[in-house]
Amino acid sequence: YYGTEVPNTIPGSKGYWSARLLDVLAMSRDLGKPQFFITLTQNDSWPELQAHITYGAGHSAEGLTFDEPLPERMAQEPAMDFPTETVVAFQKRFQLFREKVLEDSNGPLGQVNDYWWRVDYQRRGALHVHMVVWCEPHTIPDDAIMAELPRSDHSNDLFTQACRSYVERFQLHGACNPERCFKGPGGRVLDHCKYGFPFKTEEYDRPDESGMRMLYHRRCKEDSRVVPYNLPILLMMGAHVNIQRVTSGGWELYLAKYVAKAEPSFDLNLSEGTTDPERYLRTRIVGRLEVENNLLGFNVCRSSRSVIYLPTTIKPDYGFLKRKEHLPED
Repeated sequence: YYGTEVPNTIPGSKGYWSARLLDVLAMSRDLGKPQFFITLTQNDSWPELQAHITYGAGHSAEGLTFDEPLPERMAQEPAMDFPTETVVAFQKRFQLFREKVLEDSNGPLGQVNDYWWRVDYQRRGALHVHMVVWCEPHTIPDDAIMAELPRSDHSNDLFTQACRSYVERFQLHGACNPERCFKGPGGRVLDHCKYGFPFKTEEYDRPDESGMRMLYHRRCKEDSRVVPYNLPILLMMGAHVNIQRVTSGGWELYLAKYVAKAEPSFDLNLSEGTTDPERYLRTRIVGRLEVENNLLGFNVCRSSRSVIYLPTTIKPDYGFLKRKEHLPED
C-alpha cells in the first residue's frame, strides 16, 4: 500500500524540493538576497579519475594533465562505467571547495556568512552543485567574478598562460545549440541565445536592461563567450564553473526556483486512480551516479541554517486530539 501522499521528507520528491524552496526563501527574507549564485560541475578528465580508469585503483595522478586525451575506455561512458570513483572524485573536490571558500574567512569570495546548496544531475548523468552564498559585503574582492580571458604583457608569464588554458578549456560557451540556447518557456523558439551569448564589450559590471542578469567587464571581443568565473575556484575545481552576482530583480523570480527545482520524471500511462506515491515511485528517473551518491551517504542538500516553521493561527484546531483521548471539549 503506497498511501495517498508523498512525504516531503523523501529526497528528490516534489514535496521535498518544495520544502527546500521555502527554506531558501525564508533565509533570503531574513538575510536579504545572497551575493552569489554558483554552479560547480563534474569533469570526466580529472587526473585522479583518469589515473584510476587507465591504471587501476591506487595509482597516482602525478604526470597526468587535463590536456591529455581521454583514455579510450573513459571516452565512451566514464561516469556510467565508474560511478563510485566519479562520485568520490567529485565529492573530494567539493569538500576542498567548502574548506577553502565557504569556511575560510579569507577565501576567494570573501567572508561567507551563510550558504545553501544542492546536488543535481545533468540529464541524469554528471553531478553538479547549485549554490547561493551570503557574504560580508566589505570583504568581497574586486575580482570575485571575471568574464575575460587572462592576458599578460609578458610572453613568458607561465602562470597567466596556465590560467588562460583553464578558461579556454572550461569557460567558453561554444557555438549555440538551437535545442538548448534558443528554446524559451513553453517551447517557444527565441531569436537570440537565452544565456546572452555572445556578449558585447563592457567597461564595467552592471545589470542589464531587465535587471535580471549582470553584464560583466569585458574589454575585448575574444571575451564575448566567456562564462563568468572566479579564478581560484576554477583552478581548484578543474572543471566548468559559473559564478554570478545575484540581482534584486532576478532572485526570487528565477534563481530561488532554479536552485530548488524538482527532479524530473518520465511519461508513463498509469491506470486511473493511481496514487501520487505510486506515480512517483514508478516514474522517477534515477541515474547511476545519483544512486551511488546516495548509497555513499553524501548530502543532496545542505545549508548553514535550519528553518523551523511555526503555526501562526491564533486558535489551532486540537479537536482531533481531544476526540482521540476522549477529553472534554473545554
